[in-house]
Order: sequence, then C-alpha cells, then structure tokens
Amino acid sequence: MRFDSLNNWPVVLRILLFTIAYCILAKLCLNFGISYGNVSPIWIPSGIAAAAILRWRYPVLPGVFAATTLVVLSTGISPLSSVLIGCGNCIEALVFYSFYQIFPKGPFSLIPPVNTFRFLGISATSSLIGGFIGVIILVSQGYVLMDQIPLNLFTWWLGDLSGMLIITPLLLYSYPNSIPKVSWNEWVEYFLYYLILFPGLYLIFQGTSPYLFLIFVIYAVFRFSSIHVFATLLIGDLIAVTMVWLEKGAFFGQNPPVHLLSIQLFIVVTSITGLLLFSVVRDRLNALEALQNLNRSLTKQIEDQTQIIRSREEQYRLLVDNVPDIILVHQDGKILYVNPEALRMLGYTIEEIVGTSLLSYIPVEYHATIADAIRKRMKGEEIIPYEIEIFTKGGEKRTVEVRGTKIHYSGVPASLNVLTDITERKRIEDQLRYLNENLEGQVQERTKELNISLQEKEVLLKEIHHRVKNNMQVVSSLLFMQARSTQQPEVRDILLESQNRIRSIALVHEKLYQSEDFKKIDYKDYLEKIAHHIFESYQISPGTILLKVRSEDVFLSIEKAVPLSLIVNELITNSIKHAFPKGLSGEIRIDFSLENSRYRLIYQDSGPGIPDKGAIEKPDTLGMQLIRGLAGQLNGTVRYETYQGFGYIIEFPA
Repeated sequence: MRFDSLNNWPVVLRILLFTIAYCILAKLCLNFGISYGNVSPIWIPSGIAAAAILRWRYPVLPGVFAATTLVVLSTGISPLSSVLIGCGNCIEALVFYSFYQIFPKGPFSLIPPVNTFRFLGISATSSLIGGFIGVIILVSQGYVLMDQIPLNLFTWWLGDLSGMLIITPLLLYSYPNSIPKVSWNEWVEYFLYYLILFPGLYLIFQGTSPYLFLIFVIYAVFRFSSIHVFATLLIGDLIAVTMVWLEKGAFFGQNPPVHLLSIQLFIVVTSITGLLLFSVVRDRLNALEALQNLNRSLTKQIEDQTQIIRSREEQYRLLVDNVPDIILVHQDGKILYVNPEALRMLGYTIEEIVGTSLLSYIPVEYHATIADAIRKRMKGEEIIPYEIEIFTKGGEKRTVEVRGTKIHYSGVPASLNVLTDITERKRIEDQLRYLNENLEGQVQERTKELNISLQEKEVLLKEIHHRVKNNMQVVSSLLFMQARSTQQPEVRDILLESQNRIRSIALVHEKLYQSEDFKKIDYKDYLEKIAHHIFESYQISPGTILLKVRSEDVFLSIEKAVPLSLIVNELITNSIKHAFPKGLSGEIRIDFSLENSRYRLIYQDSGPGIPDKGAIEKPDTLGMQLIRGLAGQLNGTVRYETYQGFGYIIEFPA
C-alpha cells in the first residue's frame, strides 16, 4: 500500500492505522532495548511521527499522544508520567513540523545538499526538545536520579534522532509519483546486492571495522534509487542492534551503557554520512543530466540554423556563379573573391588572381578613378556607374562598366563590384561613329548604299540595345535579391542571439589559433573584442555604452574559455536589451582576475537593476538558464548584485 494513497482515507481511519503501527513498532524497539529501562538504540516511531505529520499535519498529534501513552504505560510507568511523556512526544512532532514550515514550501527532498542540512538541523533540534521533556518528566516522578540526567538525555536524544534520520526519508522517498520500470538486469543486480548485504554486514559487524558498512551505502548511492539507499541504512543499523542485543559483535563492550552509546553513535554517524552522500551525489548527477540535455538542445538548434545558412549560401553561390558578368570582392584593392565568369573572361585561375592587387589588371590612367571610387564607397557615398579598361592574361584590353557597393566579407568591410563587359558595344559604337563621319561626305554618291547600310546598322543597334537592357535587368535582379537577403527582419531577429553565441565560440578558436601556446588563450584581449562585436551586431552607436574592462594577464584553457565566453555573451546581451534599451546610454564594467587559484568575473552595468532578486534566482529565460548551467559546468558559483545597477559575480576554480 502506498503512503500517499492513505490521503483518500477518512481521517479517523488514518489516525487509527497510524496509532496501531506506532504501538507495534514502539514495542518492538523496546524489546531490543539495551542498558537501563529498556532504552532502544533507535526509536523508529519518532521517524514515523515526523513523516506522518509532514503528510497529514495536525490530525496526527492525537495518534502520537495515544500510542506513546499506551506504550509507556505498558512498561510499568505511572499513568500520569505516561500521559506527560505522550504530551512530550506530541511537542517533539509539533516542533519538527513547525520548524519545517519556516523553509521554502515544496515536496520533501534532500536535494540540493542545503535541504539535507536543514533536515539534519530540524531533526536534531526537535528530538533534543522531546528528549529533554521526557527526561525532566522521569526525574520529576522519581524514575531517574539527578546524576543520571546527562546520560539519559543523550541516549534519548540519539535514539529519537536516529529514527528521524532513517525512517522519515525512507517513508517519504519510498512512494514516488510513478514507479519506474526496472529491467531484468536491474532485478538481478538488486537480488545479488541484497543477497550479499546480509552476510556481508554480519561479517563486518563481527570484525573491528564496522564503518566498512559505508561501502554498501556508497554503492547504493551510485547505483540504486533512494529507497535502496535508506533501506541499506536501516538494514545495517538493525543488524548492528540485533548483534548487540545478542551480546556479540564490534559494539558489544564492557558494560551496557558503553554498548548503547557506541551503537547509537554509529547509527547517527552512518545515517548522517549516508544522507549527505546521497544528497551531494544525486545533486551532481541531476546537474550533469541537466547540462547534457541543455547541450543536446543547443547542439540541435545550432545544427538546424547551420543547415539553413548553408542552404541559402548555396542558393546565392549558384546565382553568383551563373551571372554572365564579372563579380569580384576586394578590400583596399586586394582581391578576395572572383566568380567563374571573371576567370573565364580574364583567362586566370583562382589561385593566380585571389590575393593579388586589383590595380595590376587596370591601366595606369584609371588608377586615380579607382582610388577615388574606393574611398567614396567605403564612406558610404553613392557612385554612378563608370567605365574602365582591364587587361586579360593574354594582354588584351576589355572595356567594362563598373557598379559596386560596400559589404562585409568574412566579418570585415569590403567592396563588391559587378563589371559588365561592354567591349563589343564600344567597338560597334566606334565603328558607327567612323561610318557616320564617312557617310556625310558620300551622302549623294552612295545614297542607296547608305540607306541599306543604315538599315543594317539600325537592326544591329537595336540588338545591342536589347542585349544591354537584358544585362541591366540581370544586374538589377541580382541587386534586388541581395538587398532582400539582408533586409529580412524576422531572419535577423531569429538568428541574432544564436549568431552572437556562435561568434563567441568562433572567436575563442580564432584567439587559440593566434596564440603561441595552443593550450591557453589571452582572455583580456578576447573580452574587449567580443564586447565590441556584440555592440556592432546590435548597432550600438560608439560612445552610447561605455565599456570598461579591467583584467590581468589571465590565460584560460579552451575548456574554460568556451563556457565563460557564452556567459559573457549572455551578460552583455542582457544589459543591451534590458539595462540600456532603445539606445539609452550607460556603462558596463567587467573585472576578470585570478586569485588563490580561483578565477573571478565581476560584471556590472549601470542600468536600473532588478528589485525582485527572487525573479533572478529562478529564471525562466534561456539566457539566464545558460548562465547558471554554464557556471555549473565550470564548477563555479553565481552571485547576483542589484545595488546601483545589475551585476553578477562568477567564481570558478583554476
């Protein structure tokens, strides 16, 4: 029967079932009592009461009172003392529940480790209060002498504490919302584990090193679910208690008080150790799984976007490669790219022309025109089409009409030029000019021939004009498609943040390749470059946001540089979007240093800040989740500062 399923029962039946279980287990614990007064090394009912009051709240208290009173009365204690001790156990359960309400609400969990420390503190405090009340009652009624108070209080406290540390997590963790499927291999492993556990613990507790029992606890933490971890603790402690009761084993000493204290201390120490191991290991495993899921998600997004970019690049490449005009890209006169038509027309191979000077293919008389056009184009001025001559590999001159625009090629400003070959048109125009000059002197003698010749030339001229029109249309279509490709706001909005993240990682590798030592990166120079790149991608005007970077000569390995770079990218992007929206001015300060083998990144902007710190600590945006996830990947910590702006302090080991 599941613990949670009892929530559907009437309150009276729930309390009755709880009281019966409490009485049975209490009598069983008393039967295994050691030393004076049937003192049980582990008081299981205290754990049951703590679990029940967390589930069913205050209606549990009458059951605690009734069961405790009946059990104590059965030991020969007076009715008054039994009633008072029953009240004391109710107070213990009530203190446990009240302290637990101070902390954040939610289902019972020992993860993260801070929850385990809270549980340990609450259990220790409430059990100490319960033990103190019980001992005072026994002293006041004459059952315990004054000089026996310390020993009675200590053993009572340890007994109740042991029950809470083992039984409460066992009950609350044993009933998940859904029972996971178990494979045959896991069933076999469970069977073999418990088959070895019982004889193994018997042999361990027979020897002189009982704490070897923690080997089984550690194995259960790493291999099994929570129920098996707490079951291992309970089984081990029960076997140890049984062996002391049978007067054998490592804890059976010179006298009963020594037996009792040694076995109780063992139970408390192993329980606390097991709980902390479970909390820390499961917290790390959960964090690792979350990072792996995040990495898979980001990788899938990057692959999808990369495929889209490659597909569009291929479309543009096919278009450029099939245009019947020369298309070339140059930066400060150095040729960076030419299309296949340029290679065919000029007679060069791609290796011969890329990287050479543009002026080496142009007669000297046009150099001034080219230089003036480049200067104006880089300033963003509009330039009307102009004509120049170029040399082919064979020394032939070709006349071309030049149109161009400023672009960014491989991340740097460059000039894109379209050169239309008008050599044939110029030749025909020159020929027509010559014929017209001669026809004026022969108009009367050769009127008929002139008319025929004029008709032929008119047909030819129409064809030339038609061809020029088609070429102009092709150029117009090309420019239109290029403009369309750079003016899609939805594509730009979708790709901007992913483009900046990819650029952050690309810049890390760029710095790596430029570094003399491939194992580490000069991170000071990187911080300034990535910040200015993000400013440019968001079209932040120079001087609007003042960037102050202070960093020592700090070097990072690529394993630490990649996640830290993504964190810096998210922080700067967050400031631009939220601290300085719509072109607001401000200041961003970045301080990166290495102290005592720990890196420290202090990020601060002068924006309005976020008054609600809780909204930051539980983010629902991808950017904020990335910051926390990547900091965890660095085994680092994240702190938030909202005084005079908004800031982060990220520390991680070197």
